[in-house]
Amino acid sequence: MTPDPISTDLKMALRRLRLSRVLDTTTRDDGTVQATLDGKPLYTFVRDMAPGDANGEGSTGLRGGPPGDLYVVVRLREHDLFVRNGDDLYCDLPVTFPQLVSGGELQVPLLSGAASLKIPAGSQPHQILKLRGRGMPRLRERGHGDACYRLLLEIPQKLNATQREALQAFEAASKGQGGPLLTSFLERMKKLLG
Repeated sequence: MTPDPISTDLKMALRRLRLSRVLDTTTRDDGTVQATLDGKPLYTFVRDMAPGDANGEGSTGLRGGPPGDLYVVVRLREHDLFVRNGDDLYCDLPVTFPQLVSGGELQVPLLSGAASLKIPAGSQPHQILKLRGRGMPRLRERGHGDACYRLLLEIPQKLNATQREALQAFEAASKGQGGPLLTSFLERMKKLLG
């Protein structure tokens, strides 16, 4: 990767637009521009730009004319694990029934490694747990968004005899006990049916 006038123009324009976090840009052989921060590749994009924000930020005009406009086309590849929503990152996290009931800690992925996420006892499927400040950097602000993990209950498709007996024992011990969702549903159904 070698610097060229296009990446230099992009670098200067991004600095003028107060995106000074971008410290270096180079153009790859395939024509894409790679922006790096402290030598680490960034997924860079410009957002919240009103039309005309980059007027006059392009290359110098012909025969000494005024500089043209800068047009930046950004294509983001989907991440294998995360979906971005603003500065927050969302990830579906498969968990087992015992993990939801008893709670515990799991190692979860981040863009820059892994972290420990505490699952409270009694968590519900599709509940979202957050690691504050572990998402994407905020543009034009300090801090980071959150890394959010949606708990997905993974139900085994086949049980062995021991697992089946344990579940039947659990069901027998739970007769007459319903959680808040079941209790609320049964009350509403009772009112509806009279």
